Amino acid sequence: MNALRERLRPRTIRGKLAWWFTFAIVLAVCLVFVLMLLQQQRLIRSEWSAGLRAQARLIATNSQAAIDFQDRQEAARLMQAVQSNPSVLRARLLVAGRRQPFAEFARPGVAVAATPAMPQDDEDGRDVHFGDNQIVTWAPIPGSSGRAHIELVATASDMQQVLWRTALETGGALTALLLVFLWLSGRAARRLAVPLQNLNQLMARAADHPGLADRITARGEDELAQLGRSLNQMIDKLQARDQELAQYRQNLEQLVNERTRALLSATEQAQQASRAKSDFLARMSHEIRTPMNAIVGLGQLLLKTDLTAHQRDYQEKMQGASDMLLGLINDILDYSRIEAGKLQIEHIDFDLEQVLRGVSGQLALRAQQKGLRLLFHTETGVPQRLRGDPLRLSQVLVNLGNNAVKFTQAGEVVVHTELRQRRGDQVVLAFSVHDTGMGIPQERLAQLFTPFTQVDESITRRFGGSGLGLAICRQLVELMGGSITAQSREGVGSHFSFTLPLAPATTAPDDTADPGGTATPACASLLQGRRVLLVDDVELNRTVALAFLAEAGVQADVAVNGREALDKVLAQPYDLVLMDIQMPEMDGLSATRAIRKHARLQGLPIVAMTAHAMEGDRERSLQAGMQDHLTKPIAPDALYAALLRWMAPHQAGIAAAAAPAAASGTPGDQLPALAGVDTARGLAQALGRPDLYRRILGNFLHEFGASGQALHSAQAAHDWPLARRLAHSLKSASATIGATALAQQARQLEDGFARQQPAAADLLASTGQELSRICALLAPLVAPAPAPHARGAATASADLQALLARLQALLQNDDAAALRVLQQLQDHASAHPWLARALPRLTELVEDIEYEDALQQLRLLCANLEQSPA
Repeated sequence: MNALRERLRPRTIRGKLAWWFTFAIVLAVCLVFVLMLLQQQRLIRSEWSAGLRAQARLIATNSQAAIDFQDRQEAARLMQAVQSNPSVLRARLLVAGRRQPFAEFARPGVAVAATPAMPQDDEDGRDVHFGDNQIVTWAPIPGSSGRAHIELVATASDMQQVLWRTALETGGALTALLLVFLWLSGRAARRLAVPLQNLNQLMARAADHPGLADRITARGEDELAQLGRSLNQMIDKLQARDQELAQYRQNLEQLVNERTRALLSATEQAQQASRAKSDFLARMSHEIRTPMNAIVGLGQLLLKTDLTAHQRDYQEKMQGASDMLLGLINDILDYSRIEAGKLQIEHIDFDLEQVLRGVSGQLALRAQQKGLRLLFHTETGVPQRLRGDPLRLSQVLVNLGNNAVKFTQAGEVVVHTELRQRRGDQVVLAFSVHDTGMGIPQERLAQLFTPFTQVDESITRRFGGSGLGLAICRQLVELMGGSITAQSREGVGSHFSFTLPLAPATTAPDDTADPGGTATPACASLLQGRRVLLVDDVELNRTVALAFLAEAGVQADVAVNGREALDKVLAQPYDLVLMDIQMPEMDGLSATRAIRKHARLQGLPIVAMTAHAMEGDRERSLQAGMQDHLTKPIAPDALYAALLRWMAPHQAGIAAAAAPAAASGTPGDQLPALAGVDTARGLAQALGRPDLYRRILGNFLHEFGASGQALHSAQAAHDWPLARRLAHSLKSASATIGATALAQQARQLEDGFARQQPAAADLLASTGQELSRICALLAPLVAPAPAPHARGAATASADLQALLARLQALLQNDDAAALRVLQQLQDHASAHPWLARALPRLTELVEDIEYEDALQQLRLLCANLEQSPA
């Protein structure tokens, strides 16, 4: 067994060559044998089939007269003619439509197997059939139109004997040839293996004795001779290199020590530079964020005061510019992190129209000052609700737009958005910014997105800028999965475009939400009377934070450094500490560690509220013992969320927050389930009163029952302002009663009418059908209006409550139809002094589009009306 394994797996070159030569020769001889055998079989079968076919055709030709005259004797005689051919077992003359042969010859004592029917196609090669040990051939009788034919059945035994004899002769010849080839291959393997063995032996000796003087004697010009000469040269070079290495080895230790000292010195310098860069970025982050906190915070507080329409517009634009400036400062300060690939891209739901509106607010003033036309064009089919990073998208668009306005002296700047393609659940949007400015030379386009690069050296002096904006734009676009390109002609203008893959939003927009609201009302009820210690050394920061805390109903004490904060928490109890990090005397981290050393203060929530926003700052705050980390400028929503998260509400606050729910009515007043209407949501928007909700449903039925036809008429007349107003009102009213699907359809109609584009026929029809279905559901729930003389004080009060709820929903949706409701409220002013005094101020605020302030006035009015209903 081992010997067989050694033969099958040879180790020497000679054995391997002999094995492969043998395998190749045997395989080739076998293939030749098989091919020759197949060829002989085909030739023999062809000869036999040709003979039988000729004999069948001859009999068929001679049988024509017998068929024509129906002479069976003559036909039988012709069948007997095949008796002289011992291979033929049976001959039959078959006529179509007859089961029995017209004439037949069968060799006695021989059984014939069943034969197939004659093929319809008489093409050559198909009139012969080779079956099990027999051959069948057919020949049609001329003049019979295929109705009669001759069938011959012959034995295949003689043909097979011929095949076997041919195979034996061929096999014998090839076997002799195989032996000759094997003998020759053995000699060839030996001739090739011997020089290789000599080369191997020389290499082994040279490895053991580097100074070996033996060499290969190479004769001839074949590959083996060339290999021998190459081996001789390699040994010579190795011996020369060994001598050089021996000389280098003497000074190697000294060289390694010198290089190691140089490497350690360079590493220390690099680490010092990295630490200096990190310290600089941390200091700059804190120094810049501190004044930005005051700018953003005071700007938010200013928006809550009584401002004129122009003042509010300017302040909102300043607030948007402050937010965008803060985002740009963050990117510039964290540029090293961007290059290192550590910048995180958000994936949140956002409204594209709001993003573009914010970009417009950033660019409009500068464009107006330069006398430029600023145009925003969004193609049809671009989805409004998307999921991605709106801050980074807005940053790229503002950067490109600012550059376009900066380098354009006359003409226009166009921001264009279109749907490029759909990829499954994703859409690819193409954004472009086109200007008619100075343009960029072609030779500078390739370096345009390189950091700290300007078109020419004079650009910085003329227009300002560091040349970092476009590089940040490219990196942000690529991080979001897109690509950015630039095209320009000097003196004509520039065209910057980028594509972004975005997913559709996962949540639907809440049309009934207050767009400018925060969590303040919830905090005011849940956190009333809680005590907080605010620790900050900057007066502006304390002013902003104290104003936010006052809105939340939280009592706040102030400390200007960590030492003072420690003294105060030891002297009196607090529910939470808002701790700055960088302060004189004692910083926030040290103060937190000192507080945690006292056992009774282990559970005191401490939240960092600091301008430190570098990588690792949050981790350091948590390691020092803080529970949370808020970054300045402080967003009110984030602050209120942290207060609710780390301070348990007072029981009185919980009762106050739950009080409206307790007034939801008795079980008998509950409404039945309505398909397509979220009655729980609608009831909550009706102050939790089922009777008021029923009244609102009745108003919806009476006001909007014919809106479907009105929308059709407005679209047919191309009255786009009217169509948009109708769709907007239907959207707002549907959201108020809880008809979310109808509100979504109305929103789509409103978006299309805003672009002065007719709605799709199926969308308009489905909206009308949904509206009719909901009105049909509401009709049985709404009692018919009583006669005018039967209306009493209770009915008038219900009407007033319905109008107030309607006004609140319209103000929450920024709907100008609130003016119409205010006019209807005038009828109730005589019975309610509070209403008569509040209506002029409310009307003024709505006319000035101050919907948030109007909402606050309305809430005060409702509270006063409940205290003095008549």
